[in-house]
Amino acid sequence: MNCKYCQSTNLIQQEAPPPHYKKLICGDCGKFIKWLPSPEKEIRLQQQKQLIKKLVVKPLRGWDGTFIRDLYIRLDNLKSLSTKQTAQLNRIAGNFDVEVVR
Repeated sequence: MNCKYCQSTNLIQQEAPPPHYKKLICGDCGKFIKWLPSPEKEIRLQQQKQLIKKLVVKPLRGWDGTFIRDLYIRLDNLKSLSTKQTAQLNRIAGNFDVEVVR
């Protein structure tokens, strides 16, 4: 990843104020690059993505099928799921005896 302002690859992680975990800044120009997710959030997101991959091959109908297929289409760009989306994902997984994400 490069700094979008000066193209430097000298990027530094710094502590960030709540609710953020850390921030990434350019070590050369000092500009803010992006907020970094916590390791726990990254693990949970990877588990959710695996669950979506398991569910997309199940015989889902109606809204449940549309919801899972939409998540699957956006899987590469998925950065997080809302609390409601997580609840729906776990509800659908429970219908197929697939392990849910906490």
